[in-house]
Amino acid sequence: MKKPTLMHSSIIAAVIIAALLGVGMVTGFVGIPLPNTVDPLSDTNTGNLSEERYILVDPVGDRTVGDIFTVTGTTNLPAGTNLLVQIEPASFGPEGGVNGEYSGAAAGVDVIAGTGGINTWSMEVNSSTLFPVKMRVNASVFIGNGKQGDFSTSGPIGTREFSLHPVSGTAAGSQSEDSETGRYIRIDPVGEKMTGDLLIINGSTNLPAGTVMMIQTDSSGTGYGSDTLVREGSDGINRFSAPIDTAILKPGTVIITVTRMIGDLSKGDYGLGTVNGTATFSLKGPYLGTDTPVQATITKDDYIHINAIGDRKVGDLFLITGATSLPAGVNLIWEVMPYTGTMPTGLDLNATGIMANNLVTTGDGTVNRVSLAADMGNMEPGEYIVMVGPMEGEPENRDITMGEPVGSALFTVR
Repeated sequence: MKKPTLMHSSIIAAVIIAALLGVGMVTGFVGIPLPNTVDPLSDTNTGNLSEERYILVDPVGDRTVGDIFTVTGTTNLPAGTNLLVQIEPASFGPEGGVNGEYSGAAAGVDVIAGTGGINTWSMEVNSSTLFPVKMRVNASVFIGNGKQGDFSTSGPIGTREFSLHPVSGTAAGSQSEDSETGRYIRIDPVGEKMTGDLLIINGSTNLPAGTVMMIQTDSSGTGYGSDTLVREGSDGINRFSAPIDTAILKPGTVIITVTRMIGDLSKGDYGLGTVNGTATFSLKGPYLGTDTPVQATITKDDYIHINAIGDRKVGDLFLITGATSLPAGVNLIWEVMPYTGTMPTGLDLNATGIMANNLVTTGDGTVNRVSLAADMGNMEPGEYIVMVGPMEGEPENRDITMGEPVGSALFTVR
């Protein structure tokens, strides 16, 4: 629930044009689509053009985010004619995978002399910053002075659509939109992970800053859930982030779901709303968890050891790790809270911090693994203590205690 703010930049059309005329290309910008007007063509820019003039875009074929490729085409416009070539999402609604966020590339290119009256044009595209959605190429005649903001584009216009796929092991996030409010949640693509890795889920939304969202991961019936807060972004596009420990998930395709929470959380009267976003990623490696919790007989020789954490900063997302002699499947209760100078005698249900439960996972030999995904985004600078032990009691009645053995560690947030 405690996230740093990530900012989007906004670039209006005039700035895009001025930049591309100066350096040749702008990629990965966030802004508004450039206009495709049908004003009369300028003789000084294009020559004496007729209605039979055309611009064609060659087939592009499927591409993958990160590909560097060249978009080409033909035209009977005179050599030297300046074209504006734009790469942009084919749709700006939820059905197109985006909801008003504009990610694209644009370049000013010259028509090159060919043979038989058929000339050519081309533009190199670096797709590393583009959304993995159906994209569209627009090629039109550029008119005016972009550096002075006095410009337009005109026909003839050539278009071609192609699919831009996520890289291997990632998936483009889908989103739902509330038909009444237009609210949406989108999850950024996630790369391939190994079991036990820290997964940081990022995304964007037009839900207001401070909105509580539920983050859920599911893989073959194993799952993880936590909540997070929307953080203020720019231009109405806010951001969220959440750390997830993949140790308890089964390898395979993992489904991520981020859902808006509704109701009064302070009174415990809340639930999942209808606005959500989903994404998938591939999880490799051995399964470290167990299908059912284990009730272990604990002896005086059992232990939990937390690895040194070191100094952290407000906003850090990281994995707290440790070792234990307890068997995989034992249910643990964790608490991270401000350190007052004396060792706590047990759980503090009223402390400001993190409280979570998860299972012991498989380690090496007789030494098993304990871990917790921690988020310090809502924490004040100061000294903190992390404690973990077997969970005892009835969680549904808030009647829980931390049994022995207990592992603990101190760290500082700056």
